[in-house]
Amino acid sequence: MIRHSRWCGLFVVSLLLNAAGCVIYPVRVEVEDHKTASFEGVQRVAVDTRNGAIEVRCDPQAKQVEVHSIRSARGLTEKDAREFAEMIEIEIGKDAARPDTLRIGSKMPVTDIYRSQGTRFDIVMPPNAELILETRNGRIVASGCEKDVHATTSNGRINVRDCNASLVAETSNGEVSAWDVKGDVDVRSSNGSLDLQRVGKTKVKAITSNGRIRIVDASGAATLRTSNGSVELHCRSVPANADIQVVSSNGNVEVEIPGNINANVDMQTTNGRVHSELKGVQVADLETSRTSMRAKLNEGGGKIDIRTGNGSVTLRTVTDATTTTVKPAQARS
Repeated sequence: MIRHSRWCGLFVVSLLLNAAGCVIYPVRVEVEDHKTASFEGVQRVAVDTRNGAIEVRCDPQAKQVEVHSIRSARGLTEKDAREFAEMIEIEIGKDAARPDTLRIGSKMPVTDIYRSQGTRFDIVMPPNAELILETRNGRIVASGCEKDVHATTSNGRINVRDCNASLVAETSNGEVSAWDVKGDVDVRSSNGSLDLQRVGKTKVKAITSNGRIRIVDASGAATLRTSNGSVELHCRSVPANADIQVVSSNGNVEVEIPGNINANVDMQTTNGRVHSELKGVQVADLETSRTSMRAKLNEGGGKIDIRTGNGSVTLRTVTDATTTTVKPAQARS
């Protein structure tokens, strides 16, 4: 009976080792750690990992940086998987070249890719530092930030909320959502929707190759583009010299702007209809057809370009939004 059990075990392992010409590791183990780092003199926190999520919560009550890490790996047995998870090294320390930068990352040994080694970081820290967050496979979540946020992932969603500075976010495959971001916003996805609410200062840019774009209560100039999906833009405030560009190759486009805006409008669709609801605005130089419309709104001067290849286009004005005089953002050194 014992010999039979051992033979079955060896047979199963043999199947795992040879199936489809690669090793299959059925057991996954996680190893949790908790470390702290001083926040004194820190102006920038850079987090870098592979095959794992990054979540950062900025807390005004925090005095130091709390780092909760979860290392993971797969193996043939629990012991085997744990051994490879513990090979991952957590590195936390000041950058030698830039002492104002605190770096948090994981160093992965070179092993079989099918072991799926990875590290997830959950971080609580004071809010007064710029965030640079990067993972090769996993989601990124950040909240309560007072400084700029840069978030990049190769495969996963990005969510940023309650940020008092600017946001730059990019994912190759996933949704990007941002709420209550008071600075400029530049978000991109190769395959995913973009959902933004109460964002922007001088400009908002949202670009995706495949997915819908929805932006509510945007401030500043706006550039929105998608190759395949609907686009919805509601502007809370725009510069006196308006600059709005909204383009979809395949999908309906809807834009809502303040009624006191001064701009020249160009709307087009290749296969669909153009609609306008222009209340409380003076319209001049109107040229309209089923698939296009050009006009000067109030005194003109600004630019509104709205187009789609396949779908309807709608422009609507509202009286409770405002135009603002905002200075262009200064280039950062």
